[in-house]
Amino acid sequence: MKKVLMAFAVSAVLVAAAVAESATHSQYSGSDHTPGQVCHSWTRDYGCAPPPAVSVWPQPTSLKAGTGCGTPGCEVGRTVQNVLISCGGTAKTRQGQEVPHCDDVVQSAMKRYEAIINGDGDIQTSQLPPPPAAVRLGDPLTTLLVTVESSDPMLNATLMAGMSEAYVLSVPSSGPATLKAKTTLGALRGLETFAQLVDFTLAVPMVAAVPVNIQDSPRFGWRGLRIDSSRHFLPLKAIFSALDTMASLKLNVLMWHIVDGNSFPLKLDGFEVLAEKGSFCPACVYTKDDVRAVVEYARLRGIRVQPEIDVPGHSGWQYGRPDLVVCPEYEAFAGCARALDMTQDKVYVFLKAFMLEVASLFPDSVINFCGDEVQFACLDSNPRVKAWAADKNLTYYQVEQYFWQRMNEPGGVIAALLSVGKTVAVAEGSSAAQGSVQLDKFPSGTIAEIWGETTLEEGVYNILSNNTDVRVILGGPYYLDQQSPGEPKKQHYGWMDTWMDLYYAEPFVDSRLTSEMKSRVLGGMAEQWSEQVDASSIESRMWPRGLAVAERLWSPQTQIWIQNQTLARLQRASCQVLERRGVRGGPVASSFCPWSLAWNS
Repeated sequence: MKKVLMAFAVSAVLVAAAVAESATHSQYSGSDHTPGQVCHSWTRDYGCAPPPAVSVWPQPTSLKAGTGCGTPGCEVGRTVQNVLISCGGTAKTRQGQEVPHCDDVVQSAMKRYEAIINGDGDIQTSQLPPPPAAVRLGDPLTTLLVTVESSDPMLNATLMAGMSEAYVLSVPSSGPATLKAKTTLGALRGLETFAQLVDFTLAVPMVAAVPVNIQDSPRFGWRGLRIDSSRHFLPLKAIFSALDTMASLKLNVLMWHIVDGNSFPLKLDGFEVLAEKGSFCPACVYTKDDVRAVVEYARLRGIRVQPEIDVPGHSGWQYGRPDLVVCPEYEAFAGCARALDMTQDKVYVFLKAFMLEVASLFPDSVINFCGDEVQFACLDSNPRVKAWAADKNLTYYQVEQYFWQRMNEPGGVIAALLSVGKTVAVAEGSSAAQGSVQLDKFPSGTIAEIWGETTLEEGVYNILSNNTDVRVILGGPYYLDQQSPGEPKKQHYGWMDTWMDLYYAEPFVDSRLTSEMKSRVLGGMAEQWSEQVDASSIESRMWPRGLAVAERLWSPQTQIWIQNQTLARLQRASCQVLERRGVRGGPVASSFCPWSLAWNS
């Protein structure tokens, strides 16, 4: 699913915000900056305007921080050193069993966040300034107590869709901080927020402006990132790094576009020939153990991993099974034009066996068929398929719909997947000229991704209004490999400035959407296609622009784009959440991040 850009509309309010932010830039540029003033991790271009004393990305539902200590400009802060994160006691499962209320996921996360908070990010603290004179230091903060109300092992092990991610976090003026969550996922999100409360740009890390009280939960339950390991092979280290950053931003779905026409790196039992002949190199494969490692790494971070096996186009089957493909030698569209031979019965027998093997390897409930960009010139290049279509008086678009009819027939591929608890996702939005999925052929509950040749409003409204039992996710306005996914209505030219174009894409911008329709919008995904990206460059392409998508999908609509704060907050997160933790993302404006010095070592 690529190439075609969504021309999403920007609401008048958000355009006005963009203009106001531009005006703010002119107002602050140099005017409030004292010569020699050090602008630590925020931007000089905005007159050293810092982020709020307490800053979290994505913005929480409710954040209340201390209002001062009686003196103008004064705040009470608590230094943070050698923090211990702990939980104790027991909770009851639905079966009434007493179990530890912090399961293996939370226990693992507590150790991970202790290391994040107590580490120095590979920089000498002597290079950092002391706390501002206006900050009155309170009692040191040494303990975070975690309480998880529900400890159902099955829920926690499978990361079921719809599981609560809500939490309540409190950092008082003295004594231990407390984190309370109903579920494992809520505890994970709260731990990340606690880590972000700490300002690490000071010689002694601290939480400023205590007390801090946060109540938080996501706006959308589906907040994803798609990675593509076919156009360029991604080593496991790159995937693990992406998962770490996803957890930092509270993203919770990794859509793994694992195979395509360029290569076929997935090696499965009984289908080894596909990877043996279709991978870029013998080491450029993902074994079942590799996939299990990714799934487990993600589970410990509260992230679901979903496979995407594109059919009938974008075919990589031709390397190992050319007999299943209409045009195995067809090179148009960079080799992605090859399509399965939709006229042969053996194709459906093969797909059923292959997809069930994939389903057994990925525990998540969703498997994505995509189904976009079938190149009809591929079908037309095969005399037998051409004659078959002519004999049945079918256009090539109708041949494609015949494929989906066969996929959905009783006892077919999709029925087999439903029988093992899977839900099907497909792409919707491409034109009939390129092929498209007719959703009325699919079972109730099918997930459709909006991405193609339509405005954001039209895509969401049309799918929801014409298919009353279909759920949707948004992908089109969140393409990270495009300078401006909203073209032709591009707002910004500078590469990093385009985070604002991603940020402006509001899922509910269409006033025609009813409450029922909105309830079927699951969320969206940042999309990192890899035609021009490999492991050497993927971090700088995904981050920090991907932070814009994360906040748009997590934070309440009323908390999006807070004047004179959003850019400063983004800069702080880019530095302290990403670069301090070793992510080579980069800045979004002129600034200095102390951890950029670590790249010299």
